[in-house]
Amino acid sequence: MSGGDAADAGDGACPSGEPARGRARNQVWNAAGDYRLAPARLVVGDGDAVLFANTVTGLIARWYGEDALASLDGAWAGDV
Repeated sequence: MSGGDAADAGDGACPSGEPARGRARNQVWNAAGDYRLAPARLVVGDGDAVLFANTVTGLIARWYGEDALASLDGAWAGDV
């Protein structure tokens, strides 16, 4: 995927001064329906969250589980 940079999700907290990462995290959580989810990657591009990639990440976690999300993370490595 182009147009975004993957960022380490860390511990799930949104540090001050990083509103795009907070939006990205919320996009993932909204699609996953689980605020406990801490994805390994959040996609942020041009200073804002990338809705499509973060939503896909959350939907995969919701419908296929966190193991599938871990596989996706490995497959996307270097692409986002």
